Amino acid sequence: MKRSRSTMVAVLLSVLVLLSVNALPALAAKPVDFDAAGVITSISPGDVAPVGDSGKWRVILREIGGTLSGDINGAFKMKYKANVDSTQSGNLHGRVDVGDYRLNVNGKIKPVEFVGFYSHPVYGPVPLLKIELSGHWNFIEGEQGEGQWQAWAIFIPTPDGHVGLITASGFNLSGQWQP
Repeated sequence: MKRSRSTMVAVLLSVLVLLSVNALPALAAKPVDFDAAGVITSISPGDVAPVGDSGKWRVILREIGGTLSGDINGAFKMKYKANVDSTQSGNLHGRVDVGDYRLNVNGKIKPVEFVGFYSHPVYGPVPLLKIELSGHWNFIEGEQGEGQWQAWAIFIPTPDGHVGLITASGFNLSGQWQP
């Protein structure tokens, strides 16, 4: 009798342990909405090279800088590489660093578009161009989560066509995370 009682207690304890281990994932934090928005303050010309005579360009490294506020706050740097055509449209892959957070980003760059003229006091009318980027992000350091991102900048180009003066911009991240 004593032996069967100890066996029954052992079985009961084993069942309780298994139930508690299986219930732990149900107690884990559920994902919540994530939003952060800000502005772009700089886009570097980057390290760019032609891809043979194809009319395409390989962006070896380009950096976008700015500030974000919302669920994460502070200065950000987005470093990416891309393959683009003469309109600067193509695919990109990179990362965004904001404080202790690091996000992986993948996406597309739309063709640069002409949006109008800026009346410069010295040079007269200068063209305004717009670049738009968008895609998917996921945390790789700091938290768990994923979602979509969009970025855009209206700028006055330098004489060689790179981003000169940014006149308006936006950078948005939205999705789900487990803070």
